[in-house]
Amino acid sequence: ARDDIFLHPDGHTEVPTSERQGRSNEDFLYIENEEIKLGIDTSMGGAITYLEIKKYGENMVNDFDLGRQVQISFFGGPNPFIPSPDKRPHERWVRIGWNPIQSGDVFGYGSKIIDLYMGEDSIFVSCIPMHWPLENVPGQCVYESMIKLKGNKVFATARILNNRDDRTQYPARTSELPAVYSNGTYYHLYTYTGDKPFTHDELTLVPKRHVKPGEFPWTRFQATENWAALVNDEDIGMAVYSPVTQRFLGGFTGTEGEGSTFDIPCGYLCPIGFSVLDHNIEYEYRYVLIAGKLEEIRADIYRLAEHDRQDKPGYDFTNSRQGWYYRNAGDTGWPVEGILDIQPSGSFCSLVGPDISFDAGNIAVLEITAAIESQAGSFSFLWSRIEDSEIIPPDSVVIDIIPGPEFQTYKLNLTGTEGFKGLITGIHFSLTGMDESDRIRVESINFK
Repeated sequence: ARDDIFLHPDGHTEVPTSERQGRSNEDFLYIENEEIKLGIDTSMGGAITYLEIKKYGENMVNDFDLGRQVQISFFGGPNPFIPSPDKRPHERWVRIGWNPIQSGDVFGYGSKIIDLYMGEDSIFVSCIPMHWPLENVPGQCVYESMIKLKGNKVFATARILNNRDDRTQYPARTSELPAVYSNGTYYHLYTYTGDKPFTHDELTLVPKRHVKPGEFPWTRFQATENWAALVNDEDIGMAVYSPVTQRFLGGFTGTEGEGSTFDIPCGYLCPIGFSVLDHNIEYEYRYVLIAGKLEEIRADIYRLAEHDRQDKPGYDFTNSRQGWYYRNAGDTGWPVEGILDIQPSGSFCSLVGPDISFDAGNIAVLEITAAIESQAGSFSFLWSRIEDSEIIPPDSVVIDIIPGPEFQTYKLNLTGTEGFKGLITGIHFSLTGMDESDRIRVESINFK
């Protein structure tokens, strides 16, 4: 994800800020209910620029430049992304690669809205996003944002519709799901990183990283309850809850406890997830913003998670990759039609699962339905887990391959398997001794 390396300790910045972009009050649209008020900016692709708890009367969203707000941001290849000889990325952002974002670019060009519907407490907006590192280069894609208020919560769905001329299937990269920036007074970052999620175990306070100008300012952490919050000294603020990933970035830059909507200091929260973004992909995710006191936020998230948690994860690849991606491999592309049809690009490849967690004690058997045309002999199932808040290196078991084009159901009894215990936080399959002519077709992966 982007890191605010253009920020300097003296407050100087080399990029256009929101106050210098000629926006007027007419650019802002608002919806509200009895508890919260939300605003978007129509000059910036409809990104969320305002979230207020009405009984406190203060905007919590930072709007310093076009890289802040609450907004959609996807990353893909190539990296660097240079669409033409006269369109080269800003020198500070060369390594960002392909990165259209909802608000606009680093040079101050805002994304253009192409569709907008509003109700009393809901908004649908679509835009042509701008590539953050480039000057006035629209993405060959459409972003859609669907927002609905309910009580102190903002239920949102974000969607990318790609239409790229470049048909290369680039390796999966992490995207911001979404990016959330708070004002400087909301600088305490709380989450839960332990191995007893949803038990009211003690929260983790993530400290600010003290870095030199130009260094990455954010902290990576595993949020095993799928959320993180930025709150003020009274424990009032906002959280982002993601049912699709527990991999998060977050932190604070600038002077803690100071600054308002258009000032440099800001907090940052970001659920991140790997995804393969084909040239024609239609991909969406959902998230929830929750506003209020920290203990109330956590209680609300517990209620939301009751409907989202999977005690026994299962993946049938009927029409999507279900959050799975590859290392040293690719597939036949979008749309997904019943299987993941994978081709290795070297002698080693991996199929990597989404960043979720589950209790190993609930699992007896792993079933994989697949056809593997390879003379590799075997593949490995690997898993990571957490003890307290410490990530334990992966354990693995080996499964013999039944080679051929016919689908086989591989059943692995995990009961009593050494190391398969506690909170499992990462799963993947690896194959060695592969040939680029080999083929791996996966129909389903289910824990039972």
